[in-house]
This record gives sequence, structure tokens and C-alpha cells, in this order.
Amino acid sequence: MKKGKSQTWMDYGSKIAEEYDLDYVTKCDADSLLHLHEFFQFAYKQMPPAPYNTNMYIGALRDKAYWPRHTTEEEKIRFESYWGNQYEGVHLYVAGQLYIMSTDLARFVGEEASKNK
Repeated sequence: MKKGKSQTWMDYGSKIAEEYDLDYVTKCDADSLLHLHEFFQFAYKQMPPAPYNTNMYIGALRDKAYWPRHTTEEEKIRFESYWGNQYEGVHLYVAGQLYIMSTDLARFVGEEASKNK
């Protein structure tokens, strides 16, 4: 989970999406059940096609602001960093069984992750 597999998937998925002119990249856990009828209703109403889907994220966000604080600089860098950069006050991360990113956002995630390996 902490070794960059989601970022790696978004990088790979964005390349495939661009090759096949797809609008979104999805990450879904193997043990998740997607109710297709409800998903397609949601997608039809809430997921616009390119170019109207710039920087779109669909899924759960978790706020780590309420988690225990790390006191040493080493702990902050290890547990609170965002691809190697510190963003004071930003404690959000994507979570959940399913999340979807527009192709441009997935590309950005993959590029940022590969810069900070």
C-alpha cells in the first residue's frame, strides 16, 4: 500500500487511456463489488467527457488531520510528506475500494510519483 502501486497504476493507466482516447482511469480493489446499474447512472449524470473533465477526482478522501501528530522532523517526513514535499496543513489522501481520476489528473499523479522515487 505504501510502496507506490496506486501511483504506478495511475501512470500506466493514463498512458493506456491516452492511447485509446479514454476519459478516466479507475483503481478498484479486487474484493470490491461494483453495482453497474448504479455506477452507470452516476457516470451519466456526474462524469463529463473530455475536455470537460479536467482534474476530476471521484472517490473517498480521508483527512489525516485528526490522526496522532508526529513530533520529530524525521517522523513528519516519513508519515506526513506528500511525494517528498511538505505541505503544511494538507492531510488528505485518496482511499477506498474504488476511485476514478480524469486522464489528465492520473497522468499528473504518475509523473509526480516518478519524480520522487
